[in-house]
Amino acid sequence: MKQYLERRLTALTFALAVPAGTVLAASADYHLGPVVVTATRTEERVQDAPAAVQVVTRHEMTDRGASTLGEALAAIPGVQLSIDAKSRSHVNLRGMENRHTLILVDGQRIGGDINQGAGNAHVLERIGIQDVERIEVVQGASSALYGSDAVGGVINIITRRSQEPSLSLRGSYGSFSDGARGQYDYGLRYDSGSDRALRYRISYGALHQAPHSNGRGGSLYYYGTARPLAISAEYMLSEQARVGAMYRRTVHQQYVDGGYKETKPGAPKQFRDDTDNRTVTTTAGAYYEGNSGEARYRLDLQYTRYTKDYATFSRAREITGVDYTRHTTAGAAFRYDWQPLGSHRPLLGAEYRTEEGVSTRIGTSDPAGMYQRGDYPAQPLHRLRIKYRSAYLQDTWEPSSRWRIIPALRLDSSDAFGSQWSPKLGAIYRLRDDLRFKANVGRGYVTPRITELAYRFMMFQEVFMGPRVGYVDSWWIGNPDLRPETSVSYDISVEKDFAAGQIRATLFRQQLHDYIHYRRIKVEKLGQIQGFPHQLWTYRYENGGEATVQGAELAGEWRIGTHWEMRFGYNYLDARNGAGERLYDRARHKVDLGAYYHGGNWSAALWGSRQWSYLSSFAEEARPEAFGIWNANIGYTWNNGLRLYTTVENLFNANRTERTFVGRGWRIGMEYTW
Repeated sequence: MKQYLERRLTALTFALAVPAGTVLAASADYHLGPVVVTATRTEERVQDAPAAVQVVTRHEMTDRGASTLGEALAAIPGVQLSIDAKSRSHVNLRGMENRHTLILVDGQRIGGDINQGAGNAHVLERIGIQDVERIEVVQGASSALYGSDAVGGVINIITRRSQEPSLSLRGSYGSFSDGARGQYDYGLRYDSGSDRALRYRISYGALHQAPHSNGRGGSLYYYGTARPLAISAEYMLSEQARVGAMYRRTVHQQYVDGGYKETKPGAPKQFRDDTDNRTVTTTAGAYYEGNSGEARYRLDLQYTRYTKDYATFSRAREITGVDYTRHTTAGAAFRYDWQPLGSHRPLLGAEYRTEEGVSTRIGTSDPAGMYQRGDYPAQPLHRLRIKYRSAYLQDTWEPSSRWRIIPALRLDSSDAFGSQWSPKLGAIYRLRDDLRFKANVGRGYVTPRITELAYRFMMFQEVFMGPRVGYVDSWWIGNPDLRPETSVSYDISVEKDFAAGQIRATLFRQQLHDYIHYRRIKVEKLGQIQGFPHQLWTYRYENGGEATVQGAELAGEWRIGTHWEMRFGYNYLDARNGAGERLYDRARHKVDLGAYYHGGNWSAALWGSRQWSYLSSFAEEARPEAFGIWNANIGYTWNNGLRLYTTVENLFNANRTERTFVGRGWRIGMEYTW
């Protein structure tokens, strides 16, 4: 495989370098990317960042009529977005899992569930798209700057800041070909503008997911409404210093209508339980930022509280089960960024964070009272606390006009997992102003979540698994001796700028060690139910084995004339465990294409992706499949700022129930700014 990757890199470099002299001889107006902050935690152009950085601008979100951040991210090469049955967005970068992607808002962590697989889920639904200016996606290990969870990369959601006072309103309404109606979203935002000492912003919105029928009187997936509120203010103490504060709260109410089970012909219907799931995420923070002329510095304080209140109900609305979780994090972070000192630009940072999980799902030696809902028997709560401390140092060194070298080193320690060192070295070599080579090597890690350490939960009871197996109860237990997953990451890329666009080719490889997975460790016989066996299956989380994720990416964008822009990407992925078996829920080949038109007041977009050799964990048989999802949008903008648009999602009516593709969807929408 190593020789194969080396041959691919040589071929790609030759293909991009050969036409460079002739194409650029006519013009020096190279395509310049935007300024980004996520890759090195300092402001720089995309071309000067050592890692692969892709940016989704507000302009692009408008072109697609995006109503969620997931829709905004789905068209990025190297990004694979999936929606589970609970309507949660899972974002995978370069074949890594959801838990290996760190999601930030304005550079700050945001709290989520205590479950490893669902830690980042629902994050994209909790941020109103009306409040987002751009999304920066850094692919590749970034633990040297961000610590745990950044093994696959970082997604940083940058919120909007208007120069002039403005009031904006947006909304859309739609339906699906399977008969689901009432999908809608709306958002209202006011910005005081930046030309004043006191600046403030407020936004509020809603995103409603319509129920899809399961054909048996119930809903196929979770449905409901997320309502995000965001308030922020900033005061300029002087030209060199400012203070600010923010508050965000999202209430997400979801339901599942159980309907009835499939039974033998003529037998009475057996109804499933309904589900009520309410999550509330509250984040508050403050910061101080200054500039001494020789350096910039910033102190951040942040508190996040996530609660989940889950219950199941019989058809008579009697509570049949409850589940409660409260997850709080609080911390402080300090960053000191020197102005260039000769050929060097050092960056120093330190962070402190505490985490506490209280839940009916865990069992520890620290009881936290009882949880009571309605007449259902009170359930015991237990608590687990973890403290994290870290310090990091980075230098941006330019020994010559051609070379830029960025070494970084981070030390993390906690009372649960000991110390973790995360070194990284990035380098850029400019063969010419329009042709660059980039390379990175680094170490990353992912700590287990509270659930994996202390699970004590009956996942389900008396589920019929077929005549031979019978009825099964599923009992899950945690493992306090779990070690963090670690990884070693390599990538090398070549970027070429043209007068009309840019193209980038990348080869990457990640090796994961101490991979965390669950395993069935015990089967116990409990007797019989209606003549069928009744068993208890016990699962536990463990470290074990290794995984290798490697592949190649090709991505670019191209302007055609004055009205058209094309974007394209191709990803090849080879992801396997230590036994050489392919990892699930990944496509071996993925092609992303987009065509965008702007002419006068009209705009149009056609974009989507096609995946081949996708190995799904939801399928009854583990066999590769292929599918494509394509979307279209057309809009008209009046000179007074009003824009009307219509969007067709899943244009060709692909239906993959296990992947929540349930047919074609239509939306009409509007945006207006005063």
